[in-house]
Amino acid sequence: MIGYPGVGKYTIAQAIARLAEGDGRRFVVSTTITPRNVIFSVMDVDGLRTDPRETWTRVGEVREALYRAIATLSPTDWSFIFTNVLTEGEPLDAAAVERVCALAAERGNPYVPVHLICASEEVLRRVTSPSRRERLKWVDVDGVRAFIDEPSCCAWRNTRRWSST
Repeated sequence: MIGYPGVGKYTIAQAIARLAEGDGRRFVVSTTITPRNVIFSVMDVDGLRTDPRETWTRVGEVREALYRAIATLSPTDWSFIFTNVLTEGEPLDAAAVERVCALAAERGNPYVPVHLICASEEVLRRVTSPSRRERLKWVDVDGVRAFIDEPSCCAWRNTRRWSST
């Protein structure tokens, strides 16, 4: 599932997993924060301040380990729901999609992208929820607003996430 921060990706993914469980199937929800919080747990992160660029290199390493574990250790009848914020035209985001497609093919599963949309005002209202802060998610209303206003621009990555400070 792809969409802006606060659009409801995680909430919907959890609902799908619960429905599948009711039918005797297993859907595992893996959000952007699953591998990210392994790294964030050893950092002083609050969802507002800039993260060092190296953070995302390390998150990528953990994410790749997760994908390898899914490919080699997970039961073949399990399905996975990945949630992410992606920007069209961003090479790292394109690579993330390609990697998930490759993982699905390796497991013999279909890749079904779902793009969630929601009114900007509602996204901005949701982005500051306590549950997002507890999960170390992006809670900066101004940053999310700038991201929404410039969806084809990746400047938000340079200012918020990949600073050297």
